[in-house]
Amino acid sequence: MSRYPLVVLAVVFIVGAVSGVYLPLPFTPIFLFWMSSILLVSTIALRAIYPPSRLTERGAIRLSLLMTIAFLVVALCLGLLRGTMFIIPADPLYRRAVSLRQVEGMVVNYPVFGNGRVMFVMEPDHINGRIRVVLADEATAMMPQYGDRLRIAGQFSVPPRHIGFDFRAFLARQRIFATIWISNPAEIKVIGEGGNPILRWGFRVRAKIYCAIDRAFSPRSAGLVKSLLFGDRTGLTDEIEESFRRTGLMHLLAVSGLHLGILLAGLWFGLRLMGIRAMIAYPLVGIFVLLYLVIVGPRVSLLRAALMFSFLALGSVLADAGIILRRWARSYQGLAAAAIVLIAVRPTALFDVGFQLSFTATAAIMFVFDRDVGIGAAIRNRAARLHKQLHLPERICRYPLELVLAGAAAQLGVAPIIAYHFHQIYLIVLVANLIVIPLITITLWGGILFLVTISLPVISLPLAGALDAVLLAPIVFIVGRLAQIPFAAITVPSPMGIWLGLGVIVMITIYLWQRWRDQSSWTL
Repeated sequence: MSRYPLVVLAVVFIVGAVSGVYLPLPFTPIFLFWMSSILLVSTIALRAIYPPSRLTERGAIRLSLLMTIAFLVVALCLGLLRGTMFIIPADPLYRRAVSLRQVEGMVVNYPVFGNGRVMFVMEPDHINGRIRVVLADEATAMMPQYGDRLRIAGQFSVPPRHIGFDFRAFLARQRIFATIWISNPAEIKVIGEGGNPILRWGFRVRAKIYCAIDRAFSPRSAGLVKSLLFGDRTGLTDEIEESFRRTGLMHLLAVSGLHLGILLAGLWFGLRLMGIRAMIAYPLVGIFVLLYLVIVGPRVSLLRAALMFSFLALGSVLADAGIILRRWARSYQGLAAAAIVLIAVRPTALFDVGFQLSFTATAAIMFVFDRDVGIGAAIRNRAARLHKQLHLPERICRYPLELVLAGAAAQLGVAPIIAYHFHQIYLIVLVANLIVIPLITITLWGGILFLVTISLPVISLPLAGALDAVLLAPIVFIVGRLAQIPFAAITVPSPMGIWLGLGVIVMITIYLWQRWRDQSSWTL
């Protein structure tokens, strides 16, 4: 635990939170709160009374073990406390949904516009749950915004259970207990506004950006730009979306750590090129992350990446100041801290496919580039040899190898999850990533430049035309051709995901055991 304390605490906290949600426990939230508080205070007091300098070596070890157990119990109790406070819709709430005829409440997410519909989630007053609302036909003219207080009348229904996919359970994990379809504008009325003013501003800014994108790009390219920059796939044609799906590149159409990493790398490089010190660059990059998060909206993959960056940046600053140890600011710690925050906000997020894919892919990439694992070091050594043999810049030799390694790690990590939930295995995804990601990287930087120059049509319109012709059209063409390759994606039964997962675990275990044995033999 001394090496990765947050990782251990995150695992214990998540176990407690999930247990608190789904298991009937005899503990009340008040009991868990007081137990956690007493344990935490006692542990701190014990350390203050008996500092390690006053103890023998054996006594210091025993005190350290006792404190470790105490912190683990505290993490478990806090997880149980959070889980017991999270209410999942139950049968009484479903029965109430059928009898509802009118509700008032607030829009709590960024509404999604596309395919002739508007979809959003509403939190009704005086009901401990949420409602999924779909506007169609003439009702779409209402154009609701985040934070709007609405009065909705109509026939509410309980979410259905589809064969192969429990839609009701999926919505229940988001505390949604009812759905309603509205086509008559008379059934919905704006009666006020509320919510977070920063998020209201972010939604309005995004709406203005969408209008600018629609004016500057062709309809097909506009949908792709919105998907790449904001993760909004509603404007994509079915043909483009199916091509990305068959090639295993759907992660490029959902704003994630890859997108944020590409943007932050460019921003960081620019700031350092201007001679700005790291202590100043970190806050500036943090402001950009916060601004991007507010405009795009609170998506799980983006929240994970933003939280991870925030914790790593804070850890780096604290380590530079000598407040914490440098090893505590490693990437695993940031990922664990992000998981703790997201599970604390919504304990059932652990069972969402998006959460599983995002964290598994990131953890897999971290693993292969970990210094102790040695795979990343082998790639860098290989790149150095190619640099000497081909007389090319080392960065040019290293980038394709690292891109392939990162793609292989991410795909190997998420393959069991994709096979289990979606019954698919993508055979050309590594080649597709190697070809498409460099184009996506340039497109993202060009897209940000377009957003910066929106108020200057003399610059933004020619830039949009160049992006459309030079990057977006080739991306659509290449992905479309790759999707036509036979067996680009194969269908597998759901249990194949379990076998793949076991296979990945066995492979990792064998590799680590072999590496440990080689190092032990070398040491001896």
